[in-house]
Amino acid sequence: MHSTRVLLGVLSCAVVGSSAAAATAPADCAAMANLLHQARTDFPSLKKMAPGRCSFRDTEYRCEWSFPGDAFAVSNEQAARLVQCVAAAPTAQPVKGKKGAFSFDPDLTVVVGAPEMDGDGDWTVRLRIQSAWKSH
Repeated sequence: MHSTRVLLGVLSCAVVGSSAAAATAPADCAAMANLLHQARTDFPSLKKMAPGRCSFRDTEYRCEWSFPGDAFAVSNEQAARLVQCVAAAPTAQPVKGKKGAFSFDPDLTVVVGAPEMDGDGDWTVRLRIQSAWKSH
């Protein structure tokens, strides 16, 4: 449970959002609720956020977290908790045939990937938010 707070804590450090959006999700999902609210209402503002290993590029916002190679159970738990928090969002609709993928409105998709082994032998969990938003 401590590691869940650490992972979601990284998001909460980056997100300064609407407390109304967070009120609908479980308490430890508040950071994710705020991030999703911001992505839905002002996607371009995500490029100003720079927590740890997150990046913004064109129509995609990505974050990733690494766990030691012997910590698959912990990384798997983290990915499952992220999925649970995304699924708890009021308008989240699972994307058929894509585990960990959800659509919000017709132009926003969130994907939480299962842990993958990276080149250094560590487990990596990725969160990807894609929007139909286009820069001018």
